[in-house]
Amino acid sequence: MTFDETYADPSYTISDDNRSIVVLKDKKERREYIGENIDRKQIIVYLVDDGIIKSGERCDYTLCLCDPNILYFIELKGGNYTKALSQIYTTIESLVIGPRLSTSEVHARIVLSKVRVPNVRSAEETKLNKLLKRLNGNLKKTSQKMIDIL
Repeated sequence: MTFDETYADPSYTISDDNRSIVVLKDKKERREYIGENIDRKQIIVYLVDDGIIKSGERCDYTLCLCDPNILYFIELKGGNYTKALSQIYTTIESLVIGPRLSTSEVHARIVLSKVRVPNVRSAEETKLNKLLKRLNGNLKKTSQKMIDIL
């Protein structure tokens, strides 16, 4: 099964359309993720934190490009980069690996509010990168604002 077939409950679906720009941000915070959908593909935006997953470690959002089944796991974080890595890893394990969902690519995006984005690879970053490589994806991190071509 695919992600959109498995997680079809409208209670945690933020949007399901082909809008040209997807903007995700924390309330009362400046950090934001902007996904540019230049090909106007169908994108489903899911609330993961207190949506699909109610407790435990989890990231904030997931974007699903239904065709060709590409997933983006997004965490908007204060300054704890290591925690953000762990949250995304745990979310991918819970929502994709555990249920054995079919995907073509799985990516991770972290937007930190603090300017210092560490350049040293931690064990958590290496672990997540290995998982993403296995799932044909990659990790990107930045501070304040990320613009991604979907």
